[in-house]
Amino acid sequence: MSLIFPTPVITTSAAIGVASSAVLFQASSFCLPSPPSYTSLLGTPSVADEGAIVPENYTKDLFSDFGFVVRARTDDNEDLLLWMFLYRQLGQDTVIDDDISQTALLVTNFSTSEKAAGMHDTPYLNKGQNIDDYYSVGSLQNTETPDQSTWSCGGRVLSRSSPPHWKASGTHAGIQVDLDFTQRSDFYYHIAPFSTLKNGEGDAGGIIHLRANGTVTDTTKNKTYAFTDGHAVHERIIMAGVVPARLNYMGGRGSPWINSWGPNFSFWTLDFDTGNDTFSSQLMVSIDNTTLLAVGSLYAQTSVLDTWFDPKTNQINPRTWKVTAVTEKGVLDATVSAYGRYFYTWVRRGGTILVHCYIADTIATFTRDDGTVVSERQVAMVEYMRTLYNQGLTEA
Repeated sequence: MSLIFPTPVITTSAAIGVASSAVLFQASSFCLPSPPSYTSLLGTPSVADEGAIVPENYTKDLFSDFGFVVRARTDDNEDLLLWMFLYRQLGQDTVIDDDISQTALLVTNFSTSEKAAGMHDTPYLNKGQNIDDYYSVGSLQNTETPDQSTWSCGGRVLSRSSPPHWKASGTHAGIQVDLDFTQRSDFYYHIAPFSTLKNGEGDAGGIIHLRANGTVTDTTKNKTYAFTDGHAVHERIIMAGVVPARLNYMGGRGSPWINSWGPNFSFWTLDFDTGNDTFSSQLMVSIDNTTLLAVGSLYAQTSVLDTWFDPKTNQINPRTWKVTAVTEKGVLDATVSAYGRYFYTWVRRGGTILVHCYIADTIATFTRDDGTVVSERQVAMVEYMRTLYNQGLTEA
């Protein structure tokens, strides 16, 4: 058995600055091959893709999710981070077969100077991932018509309709929502297109950036948060037949999942620690009505600038990241700085993953190939997953 508490790798801001925008921009022009085109991994999933896909009586290993993360500045100038996901988990990678409705809410009202001062031990609400929160299989329901797929579990209702429009409603964990989402980017099939599934089995899915508006009400406090210019990331993933053991690929320095949104562009990145100071990186930028991709550490990199000792989990975790990428049409350079968080444990068969979700802001610059520059402040969120404990069991 092993306890995994990896030592964070810290790179100074000065070193990152040298290794990021200037050098990467030159590399994109003189050293690197032109970034590949990944247009086959972009599109808009059909209503059926966002439906059940596998039958209700499916019994093989399965991970299926449908959900949203919302990041907004409210009408009262508060920073809001809301997580709403519905899951079904069957088979080897989960302790018991289950359906899950998860809701997490973090709202802050820090000044600019308080944000700049660093992380805060923020209060939050999170419910759904404890084993005692699990619903029995069959509680998660999907209703599908040619024009709409609707998921519901534990009072939360999430849907996708055609033409592309997404909605969240209902009440779970005391959080009532009435939210509408419209498309901002292409859907990035970072797992694989749904067309690659064979007889409903295999791995497929990805993410899309959305614009969000509506209300979030904390019924336990009789407090409503409203916003008209919010942002969201929507994820739809299915792994059917075989589900890889997450404990094995979320070890080391963990896996940061970053989403950042501004008035003129947004970006998303996902990294896994593959050892030897190397991350496996994927990145998406949505700018100028175009979605651009950078795949692999040659073209996309995420580095840790600063860390924070969390007094609740007693761990040192990243809190500031440098994100750089070379795309087909320009170079991204961004610094993401967190100032609040919620956390929970994600229990897997044979171990536990510790999940920190951060509320953050970003200073981001995109330099187009023609030399013009878009620089702006953005709102962001980071999900940071890291294997906390692994018994070292291997699947049969």
